[in-house]
Amino acid sequence: MTGLKWVRAVGVLATLWNAIGVLNYLAHVGVISIGGPPAGEVTMPAAVTACFAVGVFAGVAGSIGLAMLARWARPLLWLSWLGTVIDWIWVFGWSGSASVPLGITVLLLATLFAILAEWTARRAPALR
Repeated sequence: MTGLKWVRAVGVLATLWNAIGVLNYLAHVGVISIGGPPAGEVTMPAAVTACFAVGVFAGVAGSIGLAMLARWARPLLWLSWLGTVIDWIWVFGWSGSASVPLGITVLLLATLFAILAEWTARRAPALR
């Protein structure tokens, strides 16, 4: 892909990925039902649940912004990254129910999207 078209494509893929995160969040808080929680699941504290929400909703908005090559994508994707990191630190450290491959994948993708937004903003003066 030429120019920044590949960044738009990544933004679209990131939007789809984050939409799955929103569905997981909505299932976690009981808004939708996509299967019950695993047996013995530890209840997530409200502050961590808030970080989960920030991570996925800022991720969707930031990814849409990345696809649009918008300036506001950059801070939203960093905010999403921070919410995701805090959420997964709790999942890994205190819940006892972490899926390590899934957690590593989520953290790596959130970091990738935030770095891509940062790189794009530095490369394209219109996005600064």
